[in-house]
Amino acid sequence: LTVGGFKGIKNKATIPLAPITLFFGANSTGKSTVLHALLYLYEVIAKRNFDAQYSSIAGESLYFGGFHNIVHGKDLNGVITLGATLDFRDGVADIWDDYLSSSEQWLLESHLGFTPDSDADVVSFELDIKWDHTKSRAFISRYVCKSHGIEYFKTTAQAGRPDCQIAHYQPLPHWEVDESFKIENLFDSGQWEDVSINGQDALPNIHKRLDLSNAPFDWSDVFESHPLAAQLFAEASLSQAALAPLK
Repeated sequence: LTVGGFKGIKNKATIPLAPITLFFGANSTGKSTVLHALLYLYEVIAKRNFDAQYSSIAGESLYFGGFHNIVHGKDLNGVITLGATLDFRDGVADIWDDYLSSSEQWLLESHLGFTPDSDADVVSFELDIKWDHTKSRAFISRYVCKSHGIEYFKTTAQAGRPDCQIAHYQPLPHWEVDESFKIENLFDSGQWEDVSINGQDALPNIHKRLDLSNAPFDWSDVFESHPLAAQLFAEASLSQAALAPLK
């Protein structure tokens, strides 16, 4: 678990957790803060409740009091950073949803000959929560995914903006990428460029496939015979890599 700017934890800290984790310490040393951070992270991801008043798990017995009450120093200019490292090496469950229906999978297999396979044995994610003074709301300003220290996906958002940006995407070394979909062949610059997606928060809805309709290139240039298949594959691949672990 990664926590920073949350209640009494000012600087970002990484806290190892096991299936059974015991916390020892005197009063007011932050034991409860760690648990509260974990429960608040659940509110942010599962409920998209960035300004949570109470925990939906613990109920009224755990009062958050909203962003202004849990940000370090109760400073509305502060930033709460939360994240976690998820280890899937036990292989018990297949969590890598490709966000495709069976008919969409058939379409990709028929026209491209392949479907998304963007998984990883270990995924670390981190997000920043800020206060939008204009709209008086808490929002996610940054969402980042890494695997073994390699950053492969990042979205950013600014207060008051109606959309957010996929600011970085780089396939992991073990992902097989068709020549048509390599970043140097997608963008004129030869490197990833910001792609605008709908939403005021840098954390997209984890239950919906990303929409890459606003990519700064024409999908017919990627796969001329079936542009829709090209867009569908790209959307599913990025969604699988960036959203499926949280889902």
